[in-house]
Amino acid sequence: MHNDHSIVLHTIDAIHLVHASDILFCKCENSSTAFNLTNGATIVVSRGIKEFELQLADSGFIRTHQSFLVNIDHITSVSKANNYTLVLSDKTQIPVSIRKRKEILQILTRN
Repeated sequence: MHNDHSIVLHTIDAIHLVHASDILFCKCENSSTAFNLTNGATIVVSRGIKEFELQLADSGFIRTHQSFLVNIDHITSVSKANNYTLVLSDKTQIPVSIRKRKEILQILTRN
């Protein structure tokens, strides 16, 4: 288990305090970032994913692809089909870019 700090997410209608461990993955959508949570909720904020990559680095998050930031603690397997995808605890499949594949496999086999 990694360091579990909270992150503050500002949306149009609320300010959300979210534990890093409750985030499955983040997905970049244009200039917004969608946070997909373990409880099934999605929180969309109008800030880029790069900003959150820095904030979540110490909490066990890895950038798997240009559009995805994934919580290592929720990865259950790596599917070699479809050019490698990560399977998360909720069965979501996350793509791994060819450029990041070796680095991610090294991180996962170290844990």
